[in-house]
Amino acid sequence: MSQELLVADDDPRVAEMLREYLERLGLIVRATSSAQVARQWLRETGEPVILDGSVLGDMGISLRELPTTRVIIWSGDPRLVREARQLGLRAFCDHLVRRSEAGS
Repeated sequence: MSQELLVADDDPRVAEMLREYLERLGLIVRATSSAQVARQWLRETGEPVILDGSVLGDMGISLRELPTTRVIIWSGDPRLVREARQLGLRAFCDHLVRRSEAGS
């Protein structure tokens, strides 16, 4: 059985864009903008998830509570990046792009 992946972003357009991109790479992907769906996914499926930092905040789950082996979080919030590093999580952030820089 193939492994499924959830992409959760508070902007449904971004979640869909990531889903389409990852599916072109051959992955089976579901997309959501719902923190409730993402929380249920983590609790019930055991499958990987890619979370936007905003969705993580809305889930009511701390970084400390997340399973580190199957969760990728991206965020423009430097506080979240610092917290991840303090917890010893692998956090990579080469450049924070402000929305104004990204053209949105």
